[in-house]
Amino acid sequence: MVGISFIGILIGTFSLMLTLAIMQGFEVTTYEKLQSIHAQVIIKAFGNPINMKSLSQVLNNEFPEVEAFAPNMTQQVIIKNPNTEDISTVVAIKGIDPTLQRNVNNLEQKISPIGEKKGTLPEIVHHNHILIGEKLAESLGIDIGDTITMLFAPDEPRRKKINLIQKEGIVSGFFKTGIEEFDAHLIFADLGFVHSFFPDAGVTHVQVKIDPQFDEQETIYKLRKRLQIEVYSWKDLYPALVSALKLEKYVMFIILALITLIASMNIISLIFMQINQKKADIAILTSMGMHPSSVQAIFMTMGCTIAGLASLMGILLALVVCWLLQKYPFITLPDAYFVTHVPIAWHWYMPMAIFLLAMLLSILAIWIPLRRTEHISITDVLRYNA
Repeated sequence: MVGISFIGILIGTFSLMLTLAIMQGFEVTTYEKLQSIHAQVIIKAFGNPINMKSLSQVLNNEFPEVEAFAPNMTQQVIIKNPNTEDISTVVAIKGIDPTLQRNVNNLEQKISPIGEKKGTLPEIVHHNHILIGEKLAESLGIDIGDTITMLFAPDEPRRKKINLIQKEGIVSGFFKTGIEEFDAHLIFADLGFVHSFFPDAGVTHVQVKIDPQFDEQETIYKLRKRLQIEVYSWKDLYPALVSALKLEKYVMFIILALITLIASMNIISLIFMQINQKKADIAILTSMGMHPSSVQAIFMTMGCTIAGLASLMGILLALVVCWLLQKYPFITLPDAYFVTHVPIAWHWYMPMAIFLLAMLLSILAIWIPLRRTEHISITDVLRYNA
């Protein structure tokens, strides 16, 4: 029974720790991929151009919570395939300030290296040099240094006939986020270059990075109240995805916690057996003056020792497996996921929380049979058993 109880708790805590690390890995990896395009907080003026001079003064002087910010301008253009006359490829072109943009998200980390060298954002995006997604380059047959033609309609009143204006850009780099939506339909260019396409459009939104010492939601509320324009977290762009990741993690935690509880139930049988076998010893110790709580402490110590050692070994074994999965990612995933291999991520409080949970469930399981010691008749036991 000791072995069965030990192995049951070990497997329960091992499964709980490993599953939480994998679910946390999915959440962290997905957030990281999405934040390669989006910043932590986005300011948008309901489709109107933003006055960057006034906004900069407010952010710099009134909001110490804002660590960095960068203006953006997003428009739609048609890419002409350099090898054919096809003009069916419509993409979003995002104008950025490369020097400021590298401070608000991790786009620079997603730039594909050219040979052994990996260029920086300011080195790649400048003047008419652009950065495009790998999937888009692959579909159009574009390589580094190629010149591509972009077609766009000027901001004019609606007419039956639209005249498209051409602009040429030089491909100076590729990026890869691992998300099809971005890699196949997005181009990054210098803000001034994009502004030459649409001189009346102006800055459409501003990406903001919040100092980790401050609360994100509280800062968003203060910005929204002060600026009187739309301010939201990047998570608001993907509410279903964010909710699904959190729900999966919580549901898996509850299910595996119940499995750990079931494993702890074996201790009930173990303690019941011990109490029945040690009735005579309990009666003798009690008759000699030992307090019933001291007798119960003996069984509690035995059960807690089994549960504590099993929990520690289960958690340590799970951490070893996590390290192996990080070091050797041999489990591949289908294209439906944002990652190619099983991701792993965990925080220091996760093993501690799992250990405390396992101990709490085990103490609850031990306490149930311990109540029986209070109903043992010392006289009857000494008369018939001792």
